[in-house]
Amino acid sequence: MKYLILILYFCFLSINSMAEVVKDECSKNQPINEEQRANQSLCRFITALKSGDKKRVAETISYPINRLKPLSQIKTSQEFIDHYDEFFDEENLKLILKVTTVEEAGWRGYMALDGSLWWVGRANNRVDVDISNLNTSKQIALAKAEKVKDQSNIHPSAKNYDSIALECQTKKHHIRIHALKEDKVKYFSWKKDQSISSAPEIALTGIVSTEGSMHNSTYYFKNGSFVYEIMEGFQEDNPEVYPILTITKNGREITREFCQEISL
Repeated sequence: MKYLILILYFCFLSINSMAEVVKDECSKNQPINEEQRANQSLCRFITALKSGDKKRVAETISYPINRLKPLSQIKTSQEFIDHYDEFFDEENLKLILKVTTVEEAGWRGYMALDGSLWWVGRANNRVDVDISNLNTSKQIALAKAEKVKDQSNIHPSAKNYDSIALECQTKKHHIRIHALKEDKVKYFSWKKDQSISSAPEIALTGIVSTEGSMHNSTYYFKNGSFVYEIMEGFQEDNPEVYPILTITKNGREITREFCQEISL
């Protein structure tokens, strides 16, 4: 019996030792810039994936994680573990495990796999991987099912859409932007206390301009002499300020306010 205990003890020490080696391997050089921090994060992320330990993977992820709309955000590590197979399957893992370094994407940060993975610096110098652009066939199927439910709840004038590009709230209004076919977009606005099953106050058709692999989009809608512009994406000195709604009349700005994204 005592030999069995000794064997288990040495196995425990061996596992801990291996974990320390991995930790040292990813942290052997103190990062001095954003690119090095991103590559260190990539190392932690891939090492955790190779271990097959979902909890370890969860510790390398940036939260919240956006899923395909109208699915809700993943806000905690436990939620991520519960939805793990919506982000990782055999195909995704095969591609990720081949990544050896991050790619610079200008002011947007660093990326890999054509923007499926992102690293954006934060004030505390902690850099974790953003997997919001990563999904599997399971997440796609769940999003389709949720879309059917959403279309049964929303007002008939707004139910025919390809996808929800953006949903957010200003101080007084609930706003949705729907992506349609042929690159068209529609803007719908309800009073904040109004159900989306009721007729929207405003319904406009517009255009979208999208920049870069991080999909930073600006939406433009015209209503007579008024122009509604919503800009979403990342701002280098403050990642939390977008989206921003700007309304102009005859070229003159009359209002500009934050539009807080809604986690469904």
